[in-house]
Amino acid sequence: MKFRICFCQAVDFTLKELNDMGRNSSDEFIEEDYEEGFQETNEDINNILMALTRAEFYTDELGEWVRTIAVYIAEVSQFELRLGEVIQRNSIPNIAARVEHEQDELNQVSGKFQWLIRQIERQESALKTDSRLLDDTLINAELEKQQDDLRRLMQEAEKEYIAKKHSCINFLSGIMKK
Repeated sequence: MKFRICFCQAVDFTLKELNDMGRNSSDEFIEEDYEEGFQETNEDINNILMALTRAEFYTDELGEWVRTIAVYIAEVSQFELRLGEVIQRNSIPNIAARVEHEQDELNQVSGKFQWLIRQIERQESALKTDSRLLDDTLINAELEKQQDDLRRLMQEAEKEYIAKKHSCINFLSGIMKK
């Protein structure tokens, strides 16, 4: 699965918008789920799987991850634009090193997302033969382990991104106040 993100115009943020972006309710729920350890009961999983084959469930999950990553990468691009504007203003001493740190942090997590997309594409291919989803009987322990590993890696990357996103927002908010 491929996706392309195009940015036709620069996005300007106000201080209020940056603060609003910094803490939205979905981020809080995601962080809370990770900190508490999100748990689904076997009954929840069985009910979902009864309606879908495992391959359908797995590919739906993979597709959701790709869409989520696309949103995160779009946000990273917006932050990079804003950080670039801070450098252009150059009104605060020693700001370049601080901006570079924020950009490096965003680039690092963006690289993880790009790597995850490649792994997701491989898993999607493994769940199909001749463009058709595998029957449940053909999904072996290795495919299940790969899906579980991808799920764990995606959760870790999301948690890392949220922390770096908030760090960047706090940095930009602080700069806006000066």
